[in-house]
Amino acid sequence: MTAFIEKTIKYLVKTDDPAAIALLRPLLDDADVTLRGLAFEAFYLKKNPDLFLELFDRYAADPEAWKPCPQITHDRLGKVVLAAIRSEDKGRMALAKQMVSEHKIYEAMSAFVPLIESADAETARYGAEGVQMLGEMFYKDLSDAPSAVARANLDRQRLWLATELDGVVKRYGMHGMLEPLRAMLMVAKKDYETFQTVTKDIHSAASKKVMEILTEEDHPGFYRLLLSFVDDSDSPPTVDVILAAKTEPLFVRYMLKVIGDSPSDNAKKALKRFTSFAWLTPRNPDLTELIAEQEVPFVRLITNMSLPREQLLATFRRVMKDGNETVRRAVAEALRQYPGDDFNALVMEVLDDPDATVCSHLLRIVKSRNFKGADDIITRFVARQNPEINKTIFDLMPDFRIDSFLSRMGQYAEHKAYTLGNVVRNVDPSTAKVLENEVSSFVALRRQIACDAIRYTGMGGNFLAQLCRIAEADDEANTRIAALHSLADILVKEAIVALQDAMQDKSFVIREAATASAQKWMKKYQEATAKK
Repeated sequence: MTAFIEKTIKYLVKTDDPAAIALLRPLLDDADVTLRGLAFEAFYLKKNPDLFLELFDRYAADPEAWKPCPQITHDRLGKVVLAAIRSEDKGRMALAKQMVSEHKIYEAMSAFVPLIESADAETARYGAEGVQMLGEMFYKDLSDAPSAVARANLDRQRLWLATELDGVVKRYGMHGMLEPLRAMLMVAKKDYETFQTVTKDIHSAASKKVMEILTEEDHPGFYRLLLSFVDDSDSPPTVDVILAAKTEPLFVRYMLKVIGDSPSDNAKKALKRFTSFAWLTPRNPDLTELIAEQEVPFVRLITNMSLPREQLLATFRRVMKDGNETVRRAVAEALRQYPGDDFNALVMEVLDDPDATVCSHLLRIVKSRNFKGADDIITRFVARQNPEINKTIFDLMPDFRIDSFLSRMGQYAEHKAYTLGNVVRNVDPSTAKVLENEVSSFVALRRQIACDAIRYTGMGGNFLAQLCRIAEADDEANTRIAALHSLADILVKEAIVALQDAMQDKSFVIREAATASAQKWMKKYQEATAKK
């Protein structure tokens, strides 16, 4: 039965006999989904605007009842809705606008646009609102696009929408509706002909109003278009003025996101054209909050634009004082690019930053620019006992390496040898291994130097057994004496026992050295006990 009806419907579609419509119409209300869908298709294929309206009325009355019908495709529904938009029936038009939003019928742009220039004010307003609705809908879809493929598909839709808007945007001076301008700004790319024309013709009504919208209105879609010029050296001057004047927090965050952690060469070059941004001032109380989670892009921005030196210095000082460790690290690294007494003073001002990475960046500046007392400044940071800082000091100061210390140790006064030895122990991770090799050397002089180095580096506890053995039985007196001197700094029982044994040695020189070292040991032990 159904097959027979299907053939009958197909025949009725092909015939021009008006009676065919009368025969098909009851099927639009049939309980059978298949027949109802075939009837919808038959009406649709007639391509008659009046029949489209009839289909629209039935669909709008009960959308759920029609959804199971496979014949009602998105394209066909769109054509039906467009007919309702053009119907001049206010009720249908209102429902149609709602359906455009629900079903994302972008094709409705071609129906809304002509209505903007209608003589009827209500119709013109309806068309303008519909156009803006589609612009906002497109921007949301673009923002939510899950993949590059989805964005590419939307790009094709974007070009069509912009083309549809072209004429009505350029004729803004005649109809005065802002909505098509807003829609164009949400849809267009910076290289689209419509936008190019409007921005270049700065004396036209449309151009002035577009610039006003971009300056005063707060919408992410407008930000997207504006920020596409950030890396464009040929950006229109009017756009640059707007970019520099914007202060909305969301705009600032989007801008920093566009710049990113590693701006392209084009972006770096293009940023040079900016000398300031309205939001970028050290006196802005919201500056720290504005750059939250975008600290590195913020530093990339201010170091690549043509910010006056005084303002850059003040901004650096502000974020080094109030910023989190991420932005402080980025600024500390960036400070390498700025020699001069003013920036050097800032380096010294913030040198004691609690973050090790910040300190490491700043210490490299201190050394590379040969600050007054640079070595003493760097040495002071050994007390932090931080592995990252110690690694930096190791890289910066060859004298603080165990090999260098061993070769130059004899040139230092005792107090300096102790100071440098402490630094070497903390900075050079190979110290213990090198001293272990040296103290076991077959060469007496190397063993002697190693014993002295063990004392100066404060590592006697690591080599107690070796020192005791050398003090007791080494072949060379000078090596034994060096070991005795080292034992004087090790406040443990084994050390004083070894010293007391050496005080009984048959060699006068050894007995004398052992006695002096034992006295030194006792004095240190008493001082340590008194402190407890």
